[in-house]
Amino acid sequence: MDSIRFWYDASEQKLIVLHNRSGERREIRQLEKIVRFLKEYDLTPDNCKGVQSADDRTHLFAKMRIRSGCCKKDHL
Repeated sequence: MDSIRFWYDASEQKLIVLHNRSGERREIRQLEKIVRFLKEYDLTPDNCKGVQSADDRTHLFAKMRIRSGCCKKDHL
């Protein structure tokens, strides 16, 4: 499972998620999606203001690579 880092930016009201291996960055702005993502890690926006490190349990970046077409046979 890939590792990620993430934190909630209260001033911008968004969750920032970084994929450690590729350096890809994803921002989640919808509160419902933020809460759903953080629930997977037993966190809330209030207690996620510092940087958290974890496995990508939601497979957020695996989904992005499949949709973008970079998971072709020759790339594996």
